[in-house]
Amino acid sequence: MILSTCVLVPTVCFWFDAPHLVTLATRIAILSIAAISLNLLIGTCGLVSFGHGMYLAIGAYSVSILQTTGVDNGFAHFSAATVVAGIAAALIGPLALRTSGIAFIMVTLAFAQMFFYLMISLRVFGGDDGMSLAGHSLLGPLDLGNRLGLFEVSVLLLAAITALSQLFNRSTAGYALRAARQNVRRAESLGLDIHRLRRIVYVVSAVLTADAGSLFANLNSYVSPSYSAWPMSGDLILIVVLGGMGSVFGPIVGAIFLLSVESFAPGLSEHWMLPYGIAIVWIVMTARHGLLGALLALRPAGKERRQ
Repeated sequence: MILSTCVLVPTVCFWFDAPHLVTLATRIAILSIAAISLNLLIGTCGLVSFGHGMYLAIGAYSVSILQTTGVDNGFAHFSAATVVAGIAAALIGPLALRTSGIAFIMVTLAFAQMFFYLMISLRVFGGDDGMSLAGHSLLGPLDLGNRLGLFEVSVLLLAAITALSQLFNRSTAGYALRAARQNVRRAESLGLDIHRLRRIVYVVSAVLTADAGSLFANLNSYVSPSYSAWPMSGDLILIVVLGGMGSVFGPIVGAIFLLSVESFAPGLSEHWMLPYGIAIVWIVMTARHGLLGALLALRPAGKERRQ
């Protein structure tokens, strides 16, 4: 499936003379990675983070800042993104996880906005104008400035994270965290430290989102403080909700739907936002398990098992 995707998408794009579709497919893969990472919090822990755009920005700036110092090693870029995001999440997580519900949303949003205004104030890194990449990440002989190479790396990373997410959902910790959404004390009676597990999941989610941010910087050849602003976090939440919260493949379906509509709908009508908004409201209100749940409901009887 993974290899066929890596081969089929570029082949179709070449056949139809539409190289821009490779860029769209890469963007879908990258934001799917970020959305799956966020879904670990929303779907598994029942915690809605409105600040995950900050970690996407950390990953993107890790690439850009290291490039300005002459470091083009992609492994160094991803390592820096992982370490910085991990430290930030390890510091923010314990504070944010003391709260829940709307308070958790506001705390995560507050930290993201602080990071947003910090990057705007740092003129050495472009301020509110952002900064262009001096080059692209090099993973050995592979240059992520090459659209096909970036696409394949993004798809492979997406496949790995999807597999790990599926394993986690089926683990004891995954079941316990989902149970804790209803009753924390009952979940803790299984002998697991729910608060500690949530801290770990928060850090892992942040690190994976930062890795997606590193790929995002290579895709756009540009980074901006707007990556950490609330609209970016809102888009990731929307992808999760539309695709299906708690499902492994839901965020991928949500990303395909959201980004495809945003790419093709403007060419159909300048008033595309109205039916688009109505469609989103209808999906959220009628499809209990998102688009993935609606698609699985169409399968023949006996095959409705949710992914």
